[in-house]
Amino acid sequence: FSQDYPKKHHWHTYLKIREKMWQYLPRAEREVLIPSSMMLDQFLGSDFSNDDFVKSSYYARDYEQKLLGEEALDGHPAYKIENIPLPEAPITYGKIIAWLRQSDAAPLKEEFYNDRGELLKTQYYKEFKTFGDREIPSLWHMVNHRESGRETTIRLLQAEYGLPLEDGLFTRERLAEEK
Repeated sequence: FSQDYPKKHHWHTYLKIREKMWQYLPRAEREVLIPSSMMLDQFLGSDFSNDDFVKSSYYARDYEQKLLGEEALDGHPAYKIENIPLPEAPITYGKIIAWLRQSDAAPLKEEFYNDRGELLKTQYYKEFKTFGDREIPSLWHMVNHRESGRETTIRLLQAEYGLPLEDGLFTRERLAEEK
């Protein structure tokens, strides 16, 4: 954790299995199931929602997609894609417009709308860096359009891929283990 990380959130842990997400609260010494009705709630007081952070919805499964066109974004040729939720999909947004880098479909920008078509927030993905064998955006910047002046930036300092993981690592039993 960085020094800027809020101390009240130290050692909160999260686990996502399929569409369900749990949070372990160390002060209460208990795990809490985060219901789908709370997926739009703020993640750790930020401008990201629980759903933004864990991506409980999947574009290919939960949205009808339409190519709106091509345009350059920060010097990268990008596809502009409209994502409208399917009627049966357990989603939290009315529409998402995404800009994906043409070379590898990496995200560059996403606009999140409610069911009335109002722009709620915009997420920018910047500062692509290579971690292992992958080039990913290391800076995620969310601008909240409902509350003027509210923004949240997440900076990835380190990422490792392809690591061997022990069986049973991502289970509810392991969620509350001592850090």
